[in-house]
Amino acid sequence: MIKPLRKRHKHIWILLAVLLPAGFISAYLVIPDQVLNNTELSPVKQPSAFSDVIFTVDDEYLLLNVRQENGKKQIEIVIKQPLTRASTILYLSDEINPDIKQALLLGAIGTRAVYRFDMYNGKQYEFLLLYDSIKRELYRTLKLN
Repeated sequence: MIKPLRKRHKHIWILLAVLLPAGFISAYLVIPDQVLNNTELSPVKQPSAFSDVIFTVDDEYLLLNVRQENGKKQIEIVIKQPLTRASTILYLSDEINPDIKQALLLGAIGTRAVYRFDMYNGKQYEFLLLYDSIKRELYRTLKLN
């Protein structure tokens, strides 16, 4: 090595000798005191089930109940078998093959569970659409009456 390179090399090592311990100490100081357990995180709360079941659709993969109480309606979906699509979004529609942007978005479903969605607007819908948001295709339609 020539003299200017040796000098630069020495300065870099001195700089690293100061910065590395400072980095380790600052990283140690920012570690949080208490870490949350998974049991402390609360899951998303489902609305409570309405009392009256208007009708039921029993499908191979899911059970659909339309419930009513005090004039308000609720859709309850019980997933019996794991869905074949990774990302399923539910829509309500009047048409069997609508433009998905015109349908009413209910929410997303995933693993085996019970999902409930309140229907706040008083409009009567005929179809429940299961839409794959990854492949951007409608893959299942259930008639609601």
